[in-house]
This record gives sequence, structure tokens and C-alpha cells, in this order.
Amino acid sequence: MSTKKRRHHFVWQHYLSAWCTDGELGCLRNKSFFTTGTTVVAVEKDLYMLADLKQPELKLLRLMVQKMPAPMRSVQMGWLSMFTAPSVLESIFGGVSAEADKLLTDLRFNTEEDFHAKVEADALPILAELRKGERAFFDDRAAFQIFVFYLSLQFTRTKKVRDRLKMAFDGMQFPSGFGEVDPARVANAVGMISATSLAASYIMQREHCASP
Repeated sequence: MSTKKRRHHFVWQHYLSAWCTDGELGCLRNKSFFTTGTTVVAVEKDLYMLADLKQPELKLLRLMVQKMPAPMRSVQMGWLSMFTAPSVLESIFGGVSAEADKLLTDLRFNTEEDFHAKVEADALPILAELRKGERAFFDDRAAFQIFVFYLSLQFTRTKKVRDRLKMAFDGMQFPSGFGEVDPARVANAVGMISATSLAASYIMQREHCASP
């Protein structure tokens, strides 16, 4: 049976473990130094919970996707489907049974967290190569795509970047009648869209990044 996940890491524990000594991570906060484990740093409760997106927010996200090159649009629209799936399924199956409601709740809390875990797992062999000083994967198109998407996602998923996205949307002026957009509700989807666009730009320039 699935379990609702609420402690969401925005920096992968496997990455943090490389900076540990005897399993402890050294941290400096407010000029005070302390050591702790990777399970309690770079984590925020419900960070990746999928919120209900209102019509103005969906409209904004679709406008962003429509401005992208045609080959990218179907991929980006797929992310929007992922972010709206809990709301759609709840509208159909919500209240059918206690078990169904639990599954729907778990889906809302776990979908993005599980997706990050899959991306991280796919990147593990590549990161192991890099730690040994090897870079042969640059010559493998599929491995290169996995790596740059992983790298792009690690950047856009951080709390600092998401907070900046929220600030950017807070300062936006929307046309009259557009409707209210809550930056907190769209930040996760914008982060995924941005990571995909960033990775695509590197993939298209792959010949400049390949090993000599």
C-alpha cells in the first residue's frame, strides 16, 4: 500500500552524501557550525504537493508552452497533464470510497517526489562515472540526455529557484480579466517546464559538449 510522502528533499541525498564525513554533513547557518545527517537538510514539508491549478493559472502555463518551438510543446503539455492529474481524477473518483480517496491523496503528494526519484535513479550510473573521472557518457546520446535533464532539474527544483520564480510571478502584470494567478501554485510546473527547456537547449548543442 502506498504511503503519503510529505518530507520532500529539494537537494538529492545521494548528492549530499558526497560531502559527508563519517555519515555527517557539516553545515553553517547564521554563523553557527553544526553537523547533521542528510535526511534533515534541504528538505521542506509538502514542497512537491500538486496543488489545484485554477483556470487563469492553466491559461498562463499553456501560453508559456505555446510560445516554445513546436517539437517541445507536446513534451511540455505532458508535464501539465501530470500536474493536473490529481485534480482531474479527484473530480471523477473522489468520494467513491475511503480507499480511493487515500490513493488520490497519495497521488497528490507523491507524484512529483516519485518523479524526481526516478530521474535521480536514471542518473546514478552516470554520476558514478563522473566520480571516477570518466566522461565517456558524453558520446552516448541517450546517456547525455539523461544527464542534462537530471542536471537541469536539480537546478530548477531547489527552494531558492522556486522562491525566485514565485517572486517573478508576484511582480507580473496580467491583462484585465485574465484572472488571479497564485505564484505558489504554478511554481512547481514552471520549474519542470524550465528544466525541460534548459535540457533541450543543451541537447541541441550536444556537438559542442561532446568529449574530444
